[in-house]
Amino acid sequence: MKNICIIFIAVSTLLLCFKENKEAAFFSLHNAIDFARTETVIISKKQLLEKLLRRDESHILFVANSQVTEIFYQLDDIHQDGIWDEVTMQVNFDSNEEETFVISAFAKARTPQFKKKQMYI
Repeated sequence: MKNICIIFIAVSTLLLCFKENKEAAFFSLHNAIDFARTETVIISKKQLLEKLLRRDESHILFVANSQVTEIFYQLDDIHQDGIWDEVTMQVNFDSNEEETFVISAFAKARTPQFKKKQMYI
């Protein structure tokens, strides 16, 4: 099992291919084994900022797979300095599946605004 994880990490690292797009970062991961599994994927802030040049700290990240299904993530502060250092997410893979993901950033002002509804009890 340990060897499988090492192989997956190596393949994932080799297949980490960001396209030249300043609005979004694309990457592909491949499950090279014959059974489905859930993996934790970690992308460093440095890797993201190299491709998301128009992003600043006030922007919100959006992570989605190739079917444009949102992938939930967390921002980890490894150095405990109050500034996030990496994006961590869990991804489900079928056997021998390759999946493409996109990470984009947008300003908080562009997030949807909803009217507050009054609740009656």
